[in-house]
Amino acid sequence: DFTPGTVAIISQSGNLAVDIGGHLADLGMGVSRFVSLGNSADIDAADLIDSCVQHEGTDAIAVYCEGFGDGRKFARSVARAHAAGKPVVLLSVGRGAASTRGAASHTGSMVTSSVVLEAMCESTGAELVKTPHGMAALLQALVRWKAPTGRRVAVLADGGGHGSLMSDSLEDIGMQVEEFGAELSARAAAELPPTAGTVNPVDVAGGGEQDITCFPRVVDVLAASDEVDAVMLTGQFGGYSHYDPAVTSAEIAAAVSIVGAARRNAAPVFVHTVFSESAPAKALRDGGIPVYRSTEDAAWALARITARAERLVDGVPEPESVAPALTETGYWPARRALTDAGITFGRAAEVSTLDELRAVAADLEFPLVLKALGDEHKSDRGGVLLGIADHDELDAAWTDLQSRLSPPSVSVEEQLDLSDAVELIVGARQDPAFGTIVLVGLGGFFTELFSDIRCELGPVTPETAKEMLLGLSGSAMLTGFRGRSPIDLDATAELVSSLSHFAAAHPEVGEVECNPVAATSTGAIALDARIILRDPTEED
Repeated sequence: DFTPGTVAIISQSGNLAVDIGGHLADLGMGVSRFVSLGNSADIDAADLIDSCVQHEGTDAIAVYCEGFGDGRKFARSVARAHAAGKPVVLLSVGRGAASTRGAASHTGSMVTSSVVLEAMCESTGAELVKTPHGMAALLQALVRWKAPTGRRVAVLADGGGHGSLMSDSLEDIGMQVEEFGAELSARAAAELPPTAGTVNPVDVAGGGEQDITCFPRVVDVLAASDEVDAVMLTGQFGGYSHYDPAVTSAEIAAAVSIVGAARRNAAPVFVHTVFSESAPAKALRDGGIPVYRSTEDAAWALARITARAERLVDGVPEPESVAPALTETGYWPARRALTDAGITFGRAAEVSTLDELRAVAADLEFPLVLKALGDEHKSDRGGVLLGIADHDELDAAWTDLQSRLSPPSVSVEEQLDLSDAVELIVGARQDPAFGTIVLVGLGGFFTELFSDIRCELGPVTPETAKEMLLGLSGSAMLTGFRGRSPIDLDATAELVSSLSHFAAAHPEVGEVECNPVAATSTGAIALDARIILRDPTEED
């Protein structure tokens, strides 16, 4: 039996539903509805999410799904739940590499099942988790309390060890535990013994044993400060009555006062305590404050809802009008198709003979690049020759390619000066369930070295494309790192958007990629192009 509560569970596994319900019960939460999906013969997860949106007794929706069928229908239902203020937390399987072993491009190999789901979550406001435990931990934060408006956290501890551990955990995942200004530190010190540390983290230094009401007073001071976006109480609150039963009523009263302080002020209050099952901890939960037994869980949940509040949810893109299907997918057909879609390439030509090469080179500026065509892995096989300085070197490069690789044709291109450029990968893949998935990331050799990518459901607007670029871990390289000129973000975002619309309009294209794209302070130019058609036997 499930403990009654406000979280709806939709699951393709009965055992996992029981597991999730148990974790919710451990946190003092319960279930409003439970539906076992089974094989979804006539009603699917999207239908059930829509039903839960209309259910007054449901505040949040936990979904375990192994297959999504019509992924866009599922995504639209999740977006409706988000708009209704009922967050969806999703647990799924297939996060490993097996799902993309057949991919031919970098984009294809990087867009794993988990990346597809993350892209769906970015667009719809869903939250993707890895375990039932994590699902319950996040649901507690989503259901019980408001999100902070920034990343500055005041840590309040009843011991130096817990204060330091919590501070490290928060900073490890992008939160900020900054030193207080003198005035805030003095206000906190006024409520504590002289031995207390009050610069952040705050260590009450035995103040709890002397006067349990110091906790709500300090919480009130911290939560009211414009230097603080969230308060994290960590340590043994709730355990003072464990050691001295005479303190029980006072500690419960202190918990109720902490709830009052949290409600009076803008900054949310989270609690980690070793005594998470105590009566004072229950009083905190009953008042709506998230309480965790694990330092890591508390820090992670706070960071997740903070990131959630920062994220702009664009919703599910509308379907694109289908363009005439492509039949040619070599390098030059790909260049031509993407040029027609609005993507800029450098000046170049395709040639099949040395005489043709010499003729077109007369209209190009050295240095030049020669690319052997007919081989998708031309770079790995030495089929791309750079820095050709004059006509004699051009003839020699032609002879070299012909002797080693015998390509049916060659692309000759002006070589751009990339000294101030940032190389990016821009691509898209057709997912059988969710349709067009758009990818941006650091390109060139960084693609495989760092896998610094962002994905969204496509097609994307230039505004969303810009958010994707700025969301990269290496985004500082785009905005002017160490004196470098910032790239033209608008032009780069337009290129990403154009490629995404091309992919959405061509469902026959399994993968499309420009890698690298040279992004500079004056624009963005694609240096390579690749299109791979879908396997006609692939099921939608």
